[in-house]
Amino acid sequence: MKKIFFVLVASLFLLSALLVSCSPAALTADQIIQKMAENGKNLKTGHVQMDMNMSVGTQSVKMTSTGIFENPNKSYLSVSMLDQSIQVLSLSPTDIYQRASETDAWVKSTANVSDQAGNMFDFTKNPDQLLKYYKNAKLLPDESVDGSIPCYHVSFELDVAGMMKAAGVSDTVLQGVEFKGPAQVEAWIGKSDFFTRKQNSQFIMVSSGQEITVDVLVSQTEINQPVEIPTP
Repeated sequence: MKKIFFVLVASLFLLSALLVSCSPAALTADQIIQKMAENGKNLKTGHVQMDMNMSVGTQSVKMTSTGIFENPNKSYLSVSMLDQSIQVLSLSPTDIYQRASETDAWVKSTANVSDQAGNMFDFTKNPDQLLKYYKNAKLLPDESVDGSIPCYHVSFELDVAGMMKAAGVSDTVLQGVEFKGPAQVEAWIGKSDFFTRKQNSQFIMVSSGQEITVDVLVSQTEINQPVEIPTP
């Protein structure tokens, strides 16, 4: 379960790299994704919420996560799954802290964990790499998010395993883990500010002989508004 926990946390970071901006006007789905990568540098700060449901046979487990970020290197993320909880504070690619709750002291991560977190941060700072791992992009009917934010709506397939390896997630974490095909992704991109407001990703992974269906819903709010990153 610990390995699955780390793999899924890594997946959350990597999938959240999609929460960047795109360009207006009549664009194809591929052009929207291209502009999404190109305009990633304009994403400075924001709040993010991730809800992940994992199903194994008739059993299901939910992981919830909330956080804030300040690009290029700072973020604070609180993750809960089953009876485990962890808060991760990143102040630089190598300055990573963890604690179980707000009443606990921050503890600097070990070298291996810092390595993985740093690599994931490098990936989110280079969202153009996403262009290497998607295919079959399609335009879907426009929709509004939260009832008031008009959005472009696109779908595509994403090679999660390829993304994680490119991000430098270690072979130890990925050992014995396989992904059955690409993730099926939908993204909603705001038409007024051209930032992704919502993203849904579905994929199947196999670990220790168990087939796990994963559904991740990511919402982003308060884009480029001031945030206050905690300090150790």
